[in-house]
Amino acid sequence: RENMIHVRSILPDLFALTRFLVPVAFTDVAVDIGEQFLNRSLAQSANVVNTLASFGLAYVLVKFCVGVLGETKHVGLVLVKDRRSWLKTWSYCTVMALVTCFLLIIIGTNTNKHMCCILTMC
Repeated sequence: RENMIHVRSILPDLFALTRFLVPVAFTDVAVDIGEQFLNRSLAQSANVVNTLASFGLAYVLVKFCVGVLGETKHVGLVLVKDRRSWLKTWSYCTVMALVTCFLLIIIGTNTNKHMCCILTMC
């Protein structure tokens, strides 16, 4: 009986957590499904080889940018407790965005194809 009372006291918290996490899960699944539709539509284009090659390079560059910065969305949920920690988190995200933009500018303006291939494989 004591266990039942304890479980009933945490049910509202679990319900609130579920209400928060279900839309986040649907968003992540929608992105994955969208990628599959995009791949299918690219495979049916007129010039398949060039389209897939250019998309593959662009996709790697975008994933490089979004992958690093996309993981910082979870940082705010865990590390931000007050204004000072928010400022540190914001500074970190800003610096990472600037470094990523700098690398993308180097890759985009560089004419050395070998170095571009090395940088995109990182």
